[in-house]
Amino acid sequence: MKRMSNLISEFLGEINPSDFYDRIRMQKLFYVFKYLDLLTKDYYYTWHLRGPYSTSVAKDYFDDFNSREVDIGLKNSDKLEFLKELDDDFFKSSDKMEIVASILFICQDEGIDLNDTDKITYRMDIKKPDFTKEQVLEVLSIAKKIDELKQQN
Repeated sequence: MKRMSNLISEFLGEINPSDFYDRIRMQKLFYVFKYLDLLTKDYYYTWHLRGPYSTSVAKDYFDDFNSREVDIGLKNSDKLEFLKELDDDFFKSSDKMEIVASILFICQDEGIDLNDTDKITYRMDIKKPDFTKEQVLEVLSIAKKIDELKQQN
């Protein structure tokens, strides 16, 4: 059994449930896990002002935080280890995590190839206008690495 809070702390360190940006990081982390099909629990994500969001993830997080242990079930721990090596400050930055999760969500939802930089920056400008083209391009390589990992068996 892998407790949700233990998995979160492996990637994000200790987070504060009342901190808005910590909750963003937690939501985006679990979206990346879903994208990579790493969990036995199938969280449903919809588009939200801050990118992909799951009410089920939020509920499970607060349940787990309040000592009702939530077993999230892992499918592939090798991919988790690869994720930890992505980028030194990726998991520390709510902005970077929000942009990457948003890119992956939009590309998957709209059938956009991750190599189509123009279309990605155009769609991100519409969906996430608070982020600059430069910010999107800065982390696009991380989104591509996550997608490459998804393609591996």
